[in-house]
Amino acid sequence: MWDYIKGVGKLEVRQIVNLSKLMGFLIASGDIPLHFLKVVNFDESPMDKPLVLFLHLLLERVFEVCKDKDQVISVFSAGLLHQDETKMDNNKEFAKGMSQYLLSKFYSRVKS
Repeated sequence: MWDYIKGVGKLEVRQIVNLSKLMGFLIASGDIPLHFLKVVNFDESPMDKPLVLFLHLLLERVFEVCKDKDQVISVFSAGLLHQDETKMDNNKEFAKGMSQYLLSKFYSRVKS
């Protein structure tokens, strides 16, 4: 799946929608952790439109599938925080990028 995420710009819109919904469901149900998206370069400015579409639909699906606030917190805690200290540094960059994306892009679109 990482190859699909890395090459999301080459996919058709229908494929992006399907991939984002599938991954959103898998993340929300706990089958794959949120940090599975660590291959996404959040520092890229501006982000490609296909990648923004993918991330927006994926996060939308995560919020749809989660039954309550506690499940959302669990998904994001498990995906952004690592129990293993050796992997903590790698996750800090991902957590920072994901947080910035949520606040700057996703939240502003959902709000309007």
